[in-house]
Amino acid sequence: MIETVILAVIASAFGSVVTYFITKNNNGTKLKLHNRTQLSQDTYQFIDELKEMIEGQREEIEALRKEIRQLQQVNVQLTIDNKELQTKIAELNERLASMNN
Repeated sequence: MIETVILAVIASAFGSVVTYFITKNNNGTKLKLHNRTQLSQDTYQFIDELKEMIEGQREEIEALRKEIRQLQQVNVQLTIDNKELQTKIAELNERLASMNN
């Protein structure tokens, strides 16, 4: 009779320990799965944010390219104006020199 009680206590204790480890393992698996799901969601959110940043950078780059083209046109016009003025200055200097002679 005592042997039966001791055997029942040992079996119950062993069953409790096994149940504890199984529950712990299941909870760990659920936690890992949740962590992976959260990581995946965070990754997709990060990718979306990067896409938005890239699009913003593309728009800014296009605006800067447009501004560069405009400034190049202005620069060409200023170069032409400068050459014309240099020519006029040279002509006026020649006229002045001929008047002084």
